[in-house]
Amino acid sequence: MFLKKLSDYHLFLLAFFVVIAFIFVFSPRQPTRKIPQEVEIALITGEVSRPETLMPLSDTIIEETKPHFEWNPAPNFLAQKYLFQLSSVPTFLKDLVEGDPRAADFKVPKSLDSGVYFWRVRAINSNGDKSLWSFKSCFVLGPMEQKFPSPELTSPVYERIKFVPGQKIAINFKWEPSYYSPYCFVFPQKYLVEIGQDAYFKTVLYNREVATNKLPLEDTAILLNAMPQGVASTPFFWKVKPVDNWGQEGEWSKTENFYLVDSTVSKL
Repeated sequence: MFLKKLSDYHLFLLAFFVVIAFIFVFSPRQPTRKIPQEVEIALITGEVSRPETLMPLSDTIIEETKPHFEWNPAPNFLAQKYLFQLSSVPTFLKDLVEGDPRAADFKVPKSLDSGVYFWRVRAINSNGDKSLWSFKSCFVLGPMEQKFPSPELTSPVYERIKFVPGQKIAINFKWEPSYYSPYCFVFPQKYLVEIGQDAYFKTVLYNREVATNKLPLEDTAILLNAMPQGVASTPFFWKVKPVDNWGQEGEWSKTENFYLVDSTVSKL
């Protein structure tokens, strides 16, 4: 009797809502996906959880062939164990050494060859959730058979440096630092710098050892005294060689030149 009083439009609406209710009640439910612990931590604290590498210090040189690695646990992450990785490349796709220590330290089981190494670690909890990887850390295991590559000289390079006789001038020599790997900042112990009067360095006017990739030369009298009298400009030549921690010398850089210009003679 009730259904007869309903219009076709109302019957359509009633059938529609009955179908929707049936689908909602009897359709299979998708299980709620568990949020990984490192995501929960990031949502709650606003921080990303990852272990912090400690030893060996990053960008350093060591000589222990079976190094002992240490790290700080990931904050706010209850680790049951760790995944440790060591490799000769920063992508960890070659010469991989792995371990799953329970504590926040690891000692490699066999001796390593000399070379550049990268390592990282992540925490794993009892549910199998993983923290983020620690930031990559690197070190050089020596003595190295590989020599440091020759540096690239940057300044002065084919520059004209003007001066007035009797006045002091300073020249800042700079070059790109040498390194074994562009992803590991281990630099030479020192550099050898030579300044010559000719491109073959038959006459070396100045030589010096420096610990960084620059040389501020304030006493240029030896260069000025080498200039012929009455000559407007004189070329000089310079080069740099890296030396590692074990005294092994790399190759000389490409020779570059610069000019000292007497302002009282030159009109250019």
